[in-house]
Amino acid sequence: MENKEIFEILFKQRKLSDIYKESLCEIFTGVIEELTKKVEIADIADFAINPSIIFNYVVEETAYNLQLIKKEDHVPFISSPSYIVSETRIISDKIFLNELLGSEHPTLVSRFSPLVTTFDFMANYILNTFNRLNKKGTQERALLLDIMKKGFVMSKTIISLLVQGANTEAFSTWRTLHEVECIAKILYENPYLTSTYIRHMEYAQYYRNEEADSSIVEAKINEVHELMKPYNLKSKDTKKYIEYGWLYSYKDVLEKFPEFRPNFRKGIELVSGLSSYSKIYEMSSELAHSSPMLIYSNPDYFKSLTLLCLYDTFFRLENIFNNIMKNESEIDYLSYAKVRENALMEMNKNIQIERVQFNQKYKRKYPSKPQSEEEKDSE
Repeated sequence: MENKEIFEILFKQRKLSDIYKESLCEIFTGVIEELTKKVEIADIADFAINPSIIFNYVVEETAYNLQLIKKEDHVPFISSPSYIVSETRIISDKIFLNELLGSEHPTLVSRFSPLVTTFDFMANYILNTFNRLNKKGTQERALLLDIMKKGFVMSKTIISLLVQGANTEAFSTWRTLHEVECIAKILYENPYLTSTYIRHMEYAQYYRNEEADSSIVEAKINEVHELMKPYNLKSKDTKKYIEYGWLYSYKDVLEKFPEFRPNFRKGIELVSGLSSYSKIYEMSSELAHSSPMLIYSNPDYFKSLTLLCLYDTFFRLENIFNNIMKNESEIDYLSYAKVRENALMEMNKNIQIERVQFNQKYKRKYPSKPQSEEEKDSE
């Protein structure tokens, strides 16, 4: 099949306007010719050029370049010989380097590994379920669902980073996911905190916001400072109070948690009951702040530790999501429960293999669940 015929098929599938057809076709065929020459010169054997990839490069490159061009100037712009020559060269160079030569980290997790495929299956199933949920409802429900969805999207991101060989980056990203799960757990178990949490989100929008009305910002910050007074917090604590002060509304928080502080580890993580992860969280924080550990680290260790942390977090988030789904009229819960049962059984089996291997290799126990005070004391 001729290159122009292939272009015709791809162009129709994409349903683009015919006004762009001639120029895009010229760039498309030109890129194929340039790539063929590059492959021959580099003497690369067994290299098949995927027309769909080339087509997507051409379309996306042109669409981006047209964003600041007036509609009536689109055709003259992309049909100019200088544009066609330039884009043909740029795109062929990009495809040759990005798609053929590349620069990839050695990966310790195959994208076809059950640790990845089963995880992605369940995460995708949950995210597709979100699309069928009624967007209306209580403020508490809406906020919790938004937080949960962000958590599941982040979990897929972490898996993708592991597949790309970015083990330390995946582990430092889990740190943020852990913060999300702690907040989700607290709000799920204590929905009365939602309105206070939202108010603090509003404070955060105004804090150090140079684009907001200065009088409104000043009023909001003064309001925050008044709320801080009963807790003997100073102006230097403003940011901490905005981020964590909503927990002061937790019933009897200072009595139940004498060590409570407006921060993550002695605040959100403590109240959520997930303090058994605090040492791992601290290690992840060091990576996030570019400590020497980021540069010189054991890739296998952080690959396994990230998977173990990620799976534990995912199981807790999914458990909350499952409980929410039981009361959602738009969802066929029996169908969800059946898929859930099979997928989680497979996931638990897969991560248990990883857990055993991690404990054997690194002679340490991974905290597979939040520890009670009795368990901590027995160590």
